[in-house]
Amino acid sequence: NRLSGFQLHGVYFQCAAADVSGNRILDNSIDGTSITNANGNGILLAGAAAYANNQNDFTISRNILVMPTTATPATEGITTQTLGLGGTVSNNDITGSQIGISGDQCPKLLVQGNRIQGISTTIGYCVELNNNNGCVIGNFLSGGNYGVIASNASNAITLDRIQVSGNRFVNQVVSCVY
Repeated sequence: NRLSGFQLHGVYFQCAAADVSGNRILDNSIDGTSITNANGNGILLAGAAAYANNQNDFTISRNILVMPTTATPATEGITTQTLGLGGTVSNNDITGSQIGISGDQCPKLLVQGNRIQGISTTIGYCVELNNNNGCVIGNFLSGGNYGVIASNASNAITLDRIQVSGNRFVNQVVSCVY
């Protein structure tokens, strides 16, 4: 698929009524430079409001995303916003945005083999983890304030068993791993 000209999300999967498993978002070319709404995403995989339903065993892979490089609107390349267990975000190429990949409350998330560059320094995270059992392995992370940031300041999930290894960090303003 080739996606362009959208205002909010390029691909949006939400499980509003029940838990779901096995969703795959593969091989898309996403031009998100036209996003005008705050909190726009190239790809958003979400549970229901307040994380009532979950995405389990999902894969987001081999996508090419070009996102805005300006401070406004605040955009994210790929966001997994679900308490579902076991997801993989791998081999994606993301240029631009405020946050390259956000693993928001998504336990057992594997972020592997992605190329993330041109991240703005307004928020400036190449990879953000707000979960436990997260692995960030073998990625190329360039720009932004942080290469990988793990934080649970806004939720009750712990940050137990986080693994960050084999990544290449280039030109982070504040810290490569925080």
